[in-house]
This record gives sequence, C-alpha cells and structure tokens, in this order.
Amino acid sequence: TVRLCNCCSDWLPALSSAMALAGVLCSALLAFNEPLQRFNAAASATVEATPSFDKLHTHEKELGAPTPFRATACGSNSLRIQIAAPPHLRTADVLKAQSDLDAHLEAEQLPQLPGAFVEACDDASAEVEVVGDSAEYGNLRVELEPDSAFRFSRVDTGETYMYVRIGFSAPTLLESCAPAAAAPTANTRMRAAMVTIADAAAWCMRRRACAGFAARVHASCGDVDVLNTTRLVHFHTNSAPPPTDAAHNFADAALFTIDEADGTGMHASPETTSRTEPPFTFTASGPGDRHTSPHDHEDADTRGGGGWLEWTKPEVGFLKAQIETAPGSNEERIYGLGQGGWTKPPKGCPSGPQSVVPLARNGQTINLLQTKFNVAIPFAYSTLGYGFVFNMPGYGSVHVGAEGAGGTRWVANAALSLDFWVSGLPKGAKSSAASPIYSQYAEATGHAPMLREEAMLFWQSRNRYKSSAIALKIASNYSKLSLPVGVLVIDYKNMVADGDFAPDPACYPSVKALSSGVRAALNATTVFSFWPEVTQNSKEYTLLNRSNCLINAALGGRVVDATVRACRTLIWDKFLYPRYYQQGVSAYWLDETDGEGTSGGYLPFSGGYETSFGPKAFASNAWVNQWLATFSEPVKAAGREEPLILTRGVWAGGQRHGVVLWSSDIWSSFEELAAMVPQGVHASLSGIPWWTTDVGGYGCGFAQPNDSPYMRQLIVRWYQFGLFCPIFRTHGCRKGSAEPDTAQCKPAQGSCGGNEVWSYGAETQALLERYVTLRASLLLPYIRELALNVSKHGVPTMRPLWYEFPDDASAVHVDDQYLLGPDLLVAPVTVENATTRSVYFPCSAARGGWRSFWNASVLVPCGARITVAAPLETIPVFRRA
Repeated sequence: TVRLCNCCSDWLPALSSAMALAGVLCSALLAFNEPLQRFNAAASATVEATPSFDKLHTHEKELGAPTPFRATACGSNSLRIQIAAPPHLRTADVLKAQSDLDAHLEAEQLPQLPGAFVEACDDASAEVEVVGDSAEYGNLRVELEPDSAFRFSRVDTGETYMYVRIGFSAPTLLESCAPAAAAPTANTRMRAAMVTIADAAAWCMRRRACAGFAARVHASCGDVDVLNTTRLVHFHTNSAPPPTDAAHNFADAALFTIDEADGTGMHASPETTSRTEPPFTFTASGPGDRHTSPHDHEDADTRGGGGWLEWTKPEVGFLKAQIETAPGSNEERIYGLGQGGWTKPPKGCPSGPQSVVPLARNGQTINLLQTKFNVAIPFAYSTLGYGFVFNMPGYGSVHVGAEGAGGTRWVANAALSLDFWVSGLPKGAKSSAASPIYSQYAEATGHAPMLREEAMLFWQSRNRYKSSAIALKIASNYSKLSLPVGVLVIDYKNMVADGDFAPDPACYPSVKALSSGVRAALNATTVFSFWPEVTQNSKEYTLLNRSNCLINAALGGRVVDATVRACRTLIWDKFLYPRYYQQGVSAYWLDETDGEGTSGGYLPFSGGYETSFGPKAFASNAWVNQWLATFSEPVKAAGREEPLILTRGVWAGGQRHGVVLWSSDIWSSFEELAAMVPQGVHASLSGIPWWTTDVGGYGCGFAQPNDSPYMRQLIVRWYQFGLFCPIFRTHGCRKGSAEPDTAQCKPAQGSCGGNEVWSYGAETQALLERYVTLRASLLLPYIRELALNVSKHGVPTMRPLWYEFPDDASAVHVDDQYLLGPDLLVAPVTVENATTRSVYFPCSAARGGWRSFWNASVLVPCGARITVAAPLETIPVFRRA
C-alpha cells in the first residue's frame, strides 16, 4: 500500500491512472538500494492545530501545498532538517509528552531541546526557505523526491551525496498473552527465556516502573490477573526438559541471566537483584557467554551469534523513529561515531578479548548511548564528502552498511520528531577533502576552545593522592628533577562523601594552599575529580534534594540533574565557585559521566538519566553535555582562562566545553595498548580533538607489579604512545607501595602504588624522564600550532593516514598507525618484547618521503611498507620530508 504525502499533490493530477502511479513509484524505488524499500514515506505535512505544532518542528508555507520538513542553516554548506511525526501517530499520550516537554523548555527559556548544535542553529531567523520541495544553503541542496525520499547533493556539480528516508512507528507491544520465546540457534547448548505478557505486566505493576504498560496488557489479556505472581520458564533449544530449578519468581528478582557455562540455565544474578529495571529482553548468546540486558534491542545487537528476544519497555507518549541513508556511490566509507567497541560489556573493568576496532565503521553496529567503555557520538563522516549528525539524544543505534554498499540505518527508540544535520563540501572542493566538513561541523556544534598551554605538557596522576601533603611532595620531587609537568591531578574519593562538593578537610585542609603550592613548584594546574553522585550522608544532599536537583537512585546516592538551569547555577554559585575556583582550581575531572553510576549503568540501554527533559530512552544522552556545562560555562564567562575538563563521557558538541576525553579504566596490558591506538582516532574523527588514555593502563582487570619486567616494558611503550597523543597523561592503580595514613588523614579509601616516573626502577625512570622532557622541548611548538588549528578550523588531532593522503589506496585500512596533525606519522609498538615493527609510509601525488623524527638523516621513500627498528627506547615516528 502506498500513501502519498501532501507534497506530491502538485504532480499527482498529472498521473492518468493508478497503474501509471504505480509505474512511476516502482521506477523511483528501483533507483535506490534494497534497504530503502523497507521504510515508510516521509511524514505527511497535514498537522492538527495543537499547541505543540511549532515545537514539533513542522513548517508550513503558502506554496500550494505544505512542506513536510523544516530546513535551518547550521554552518556553512550545512542544513539542519527537522521533521514532525505524522498526524495519525500523534495520540493523546504523544501530545501530552510533547506538551510536558514544551512547558519545561519554556520554563528553562530554551527554544528547543538542547542537543548537538550551537544556539545559532536553533534561531528561527536561520530558517532556509523551502521552494518547490527543495532548499539550498551554500553548496548543499536538499530535494524531496516524488517517492518521499530526501536527496542531498552538491549545487556546483550535481553529484548526489545520499538519499534519506525517514519513518515513525508507534511502540510495539506484544499482541497476545501467549508465551514469547527467544529465537533458537543452531547451538543446542543454548538456553532461552520464555515469558508471557502477563509476566511483564505483573513485574511493572509491582514496581510502578512502566506506567501505562500494565493497563494496556490487562486490557488485551482479558481476564488475566496481572497482579498475581508469575513465573519465568527456561527451556533448551533442542526441546530437552528443563532442570527442576529453572523456574524463578519473577516479582522477586530484578535481572536474570542465561548461563550456558554452568548448565544450570536461567537464574537470578545475586549482584544485580537490587536493581529496579524490568528485564524485558533475554538473550541466547554464544557458549560461555553470560549477559543480562533489560532494554537491548535487536537493531543494537553488536555481539553477533545467538538469538535475541526483543521486548523493549514501551515509553508511553513516545514513538520510534528511524532514518536510512543510501549513498550516491557504493564506494562510501563511514568514520566517526565515538569511541568504544573494544571490550565486552563490563562490570567495572574490561572483559574478554581486547579488540582493535577498525577505523572504517562499515559493517559495524553502534549503540547510541553512553556506557562505560562506549561513548557514542552520533556524527558520521562519509568519504563521499558529507557529514551527518543524528541529533536524537535518547537511546538508539546506527548500523553502517558494509564496504561496497555503504549507507546507514539510524534508530531512535523514543522520539517526538526527527532532527538531523547534513553538511556538504564548499564549491570547488575535491570530493576527497575531509577538512571542510570538520570545519563546518565545528561551526554547527561549537569550536573547541584553545587548549591551555600547561595541558599540552605532561599530566601526572594516579589513584590517588589522598592528601595535600602527598600531592605537594610529588610536585616537589618533579621540580627537583626539573621535569616539565603541566597538570597534577587529585583523583576521586577526595571528599568525605560524594556530593559534599568539598574535599575532606582532614586530608586537604586548604585547597588554595595546595593549588598555590603546585603552581609554585611546577607552574602547573591542579585538577580535582568529581562524581555526579550525591549520597544521602553528604553535606549537600538535603539542599540539592529540596531544590529538586537530584534524580536516579544509584550507588547508594542520587545523581545531579544538570538539565535544570537552576541546579547548574546552584552548584556553581554555592559549591564550585567559592570552594574551588576562588581557591585557584579552574580545571576539573568529571568522572563517571558515562552513566556507570546509574542503575544498570554497565549494560546497554539499562543505565542512563531520567532528567527534566524526559525519560532516559528519550533524552539520557543530553545529560552529559549539560553536566559539562555546569563546570565549563562559568569558567569561560569569567574570561581568565579557557575551560579544561577531563571527562569519561561526552556527546556531540561536547568539544565546545573544553573537554579531554579519556578511555576509562582499562587493563595494564599490551593487548589493551594495541586496542587504544585506533580509539584516539575514532574520537578525533567524531569531533572530539583532545583525547588520552591512562598511560600505563589503569590496571582494572589486569595488572602486573611495578617492578616486574612486563610492567617496566609496558610503561615505557605506553609513555611513548602518550608522548605522541593529543594529551600526554599518566594514571593508574599500580601494584606497588603506597603512602601510609596519618593521624590527621585516614580516608575511607586508600591509595594504590606509585605511578610516578621513579616508581619503576632507575633504568626505566631515565627513559620516562626523557619522554616527559621531549614533550616540552620538541613537541610543544607543534602541539601549540595544532591546537590553534583545532580551535579555528575544527580539524582532527589524531588522523587516519587517508585523511592527508586520500589518493593512496594502501593507506585506507591502516588501523595501527596514525598521523598526529598533518606531519607526524606515529607507529606505536604494542607487542611485548618487540624490537622492530612494520610501518606503512603513505604517499601523495607529489610523492616525497619521510624522515625519522629521531634522526633526520634517515629518509624513507613513500608508498612502501618497511620493517623498521624499534628498540625499547624508541617509538617509530617520522616527519614529512
């Protein structure tokens, strides 16, 4: 069945018959690749007269027929497209959800839901006139095709970037009371979960966790008493009878697992039974795997293998929305989309094999959410010469088509409208030029502020300097060694209780004395760590709770709702400004910004933030940039220095808050070091230029003693990598001696072993000191120039080889090397005991060669792969000749 939108009314009369109509539509559809045919037509522009009309981003003009989209200029050669849901899906629940959001945005004095873009992109005056179902801005044209696909193309050449189809659907509920089972797999060892609708409804009613769902189920199930306690049943896929202990009381356990390894089938997970999320999805994974996931979605299954039963908790009042793009050429490759994917869903530490995630995202599926080790950023760069942002801040996923096909499929699990951005090349630009797209992305989402000069130097940190006395002694020791340290970090648990917003006075009696002492010894910045949790025993819990600034019960405390302007102001004015900023601390470490501290925060679609913007499925990803803004915007407004924030989570546009993203609490292993190399490039290609790891690894899940040959070799190789990263920062929980408590300072959580350059023996110390010194003596001018270009033009810092050498086909799939800026080719050594490594030297049409960074007399021709010497003290680095 084909439903035509109103925009087609100008050509519909020209069709002589239904057969002619079918022929035209079929011809148009055949022009697209198969995935496009699965989508509905674009939303109709016929809209009811409701108070939410404008806020739903529809736009009507007297053009003979209403247009179904709104186009706004948002950066050079870039358009932001906003589309309303079709009228027949705007139920009373949807209209109420929109009305509630509108009221909150009005109270917050916000024109639209804060997302990736700068305020100029929200300005109605930037709207571009839609003429004849098409619009242009600069060198980008968008046209609504007769079959309701959007075509984006270059104005100067007419080349097609892509076709875009959009679709909305109502939340899908299971339609009967019959049992629903996970899909069977070929492996007979699999177990699967079987539940009834009544099971889920009973769980919801008891916990009041999903309003509206139980009532709808009750109506569809007739006389079923959904308040009765129900049971879960497990079965073998080979139809063998279940063991007698397989049934469990559904109302008594919050999460269940399916465990093939121990043969006992489904059982409650002891470590998760206190959580409050309903288990709507059960998995049948590969042998030996063990997963639980309340809200996993079939479109976001990145594990591969096994069957998945999709049973997502409906968000009352919200729709499912999707976008599918079909490229103008099947040679498309996609890059960006954030960091993550190198480890399995963890419980605090990485687990399983640590993988090198290819830089080209083709064939990958990424969950669009923030969890530990997975920080999704919904910005994609296409090698066809365009950029794309899926400006939907709730849960979702993106699947990228395989190489040779290209295209993307984006899904928003809870939506009221669709909002996306497309940026094309300026007139005359080569189709392979990536830098204009990144420049325009920075225009649209905000330029990263200039990196502070001290942040370009070495950062010293560990878990943790538990007192001012210890931190000042560390600073003094580095000063005696004449080592150029730019930043000294005070790690987490520096407060008596999270939410005090003040360090423990018994251990840090004067923040001003500490920051002044570090400045005097090293001319370095002092950074303090903050978690967003506010525990009930913290000093500020009562004030924040009475001020309606707390959400989410988790980790024994609650989380600050940074989406409320008054709460951000309260935290800065009452806590941060007098206790830190006025005491000389203007740079901050915002830990746990990836949702780890929320209930179920380790699991996809389980953690997240129920904010003033709406349920977490709708807007959880919007929380992190608002939390960053709490610390960054007042610093920027003060004008003394640019904001500087180390963070574990960030969303699209977060670079404008002066963030440094790091890759969380990783293993201290060579396997992990190898996995980190492309992660920095992923982040940089996602619009986050300043990135770092815990140099040496954090030691979470795997670590060796400081005095072991393994750790001594690893720390040297990781310092070498850090030396040529955008940010050179060491951190970790080491296996070595730590300072004892004192009579005055006895914190609840102690310190790990030393992580200073002198912590690994004299021979290793000499090498580490060399790298710290080289950062200032050789690299600082280069980093400074790179930082200027980042702030001015939005260029990536860590670049894949193809970025500077787009015509070199051999450079495309090199994932273990990168370019730091335009001129430095870096090839980290990530294999234990290696003394050589293979290096590919990319080539441009002008040819040229590469000179060793360490010995300018060594010249290597381009276009070759050569095995080069890499003794322990040397990392292969080359400069353009």
